[in-house]
Amino acid sequence: MDSIQASPKYRGFIAAAAVALLLATAPAARAQDVSIGTDVVSRYVWRGFDFGESAAMQPALAISSGGFQIGVWGSYSLGADGADANQNDIWASYHIELGDAGITIGMRDYYFPAPDGPMFFDSDSHYYEASVGFKLGEAFPLSLYGGFILNGEDAEGASQTPTYLEASLPFYLGDTEMSATVGMVAQPSDFYKTDEAGLVNISIGASREIPVTGSFSIPISVAYILNPSIETKVMMDDDTTKYLRGRSYLVFKMSISN
Repeated sequence: MDSIQASPKYRGFIAAAAVALLLATAPAARAQDVSIGTDVVSRYVWRGFDFGESAAMQPALAISSGGFQIGVWGSYSLGADGADANQNDIWASYHIELGDAGITIGMRDYYFPAPDGPMFFDSDSHYYEASVGFKLGEAFPLSLYGGFILNGEDAEGASQTPTYLEASLPFYLGDTEMSATVGMVAQPSDFYKTDEAGLVNISIGASREIPVTGSFSIPISVAYILNPSIETKVMMDDDTTKYLRGRSYLVFKMSISN
């Protein structure tokens, strides 16, 4: 993602939108819920892409009041070789209930504090995403998500709005909670390093809780993730070039939260 530079024409708009959303949530959040926690993952795989090729710790803090939430989230490699993929996000969202369905509107500030990377107040160190999510009713609990990077640019400096679309469906096999997810990038994008629109995230996961005491348990999950769009160039023995596509990951996650 270090090839993306923040477009100046978006900065004022994004800053104003983020501040407005945070101010709107602040008064109601004073006496409401605060949650803290962390995930430990064997790999940080985001939308079909491996960040850091290392296990990671992912702490989170969120404040909620009614449909409003604000929070911070991070991912920090447990190995020094993966530190360039460290991440620290600030986000805000608003959820609207529609019976047993709902719509969530959000804004996220992506910042990647690599050891030798840009500092927090560098103007080109943040990437901003607006998002909208839909969850259908309990009879068919399909979730749909669209994420739109607002300050993307291609290698020539032209503005891009890289778009990620995802559908996810939870289900059960016996007493095990499962989920199936399909995600795609909607156009060629330097941000996602894709040459064309296509699937980048096909996954199936399983979740369970491990009881520790009568009142405390630890959620764990395993997900198999396939990104069919990743392309690797391989030089053959006869000096010809062959392009191979697809990479898969098997990711374990353990969550601890209050």
